[in-house]
Amino acid sequence: ADGARRSPVSNVGGRTETFSAWVQDTWSFAPGWKTVLGLRYEDWKATDGLSATASSVQSHAGRSESDLSPKAALAYQLSADTVLKASLGRAVRFPTVGELYGATSGGALSFVNDPSLRPEKSWTGELSAEKDLGSGLARATLFHETTRDALYNQLVAGTTVSRVQNVDKVRTTGVELAYAGENVLIKGMDLGASLTYADSKTVANAAFPASVGKWQPRVPRWRSTVYATYRPDARWAFTVAARYSGRQY
Repeated sequence: ADGARRSPVSNVGGRTETFSAWVQDTWSFAPGWKTVLGLRYEDWKATDGLSATASSVQSHAGRSESDLSPKAALAYQLSADTVLKASLGRAVRFPTVGELYGATSGGALSFVNDPSLRPEKSWTGELSAEKDLGSGLARATLFHETTRDALYNQLVAGTTVSRVQNVDKVRTTGVELAYAGENVLIKGMDLGASLTYADSKTVANAAFPASVGKWQPRVPRWRSTVYATYRPDARWAFTVAARYSGRQY
């Protein structure tokens, strides 16, 4: 249908680009011992950032950053059916176009982002034990993660404006139990289950002090999964599964 031409209320956008390179090596340096060492390089750029309304246009300066993310893992064959593993790694997540430049408004609230957001940086460590039960593999894992400058959407203190902001420090500690088996009880029956407990809290947040000591958003305390798959032949598979997630904030 034809209609009168209208002017846009706002126009936002931009571009991000990431170039990365990864190197990894596995080294069996002694009987029963194996290590994996890796290093990831990332070069990130943000360009063409734009925030425009019907009466004004604001261009955002381009940005460029690079970072290194190392990883190390160590495994020890404790016995013929048991392996112990330890790992430590760093991860960097650069902000997306939407997080840098997105903006909307409606009613009493508005969403205006910050083109100067810093990348999110995390260190994660794990200790695990795996045991071969014959028809399946059981695993127990203890994990810990510390994230600085975590990217979360929250209200700007004292305003009705929300935006993605850098949360100074978030810390998570937990444990996971998991099992996966093939041909359990009868041929063609695969079973699996996992149970995860995570204690995840905001440790420091200068932009929103009221959140300090509170639960990290979208990370439930308990999660679990159970599934069963039956394959009567090579062409058919029947699966039933159930998932549980505790309260998320």
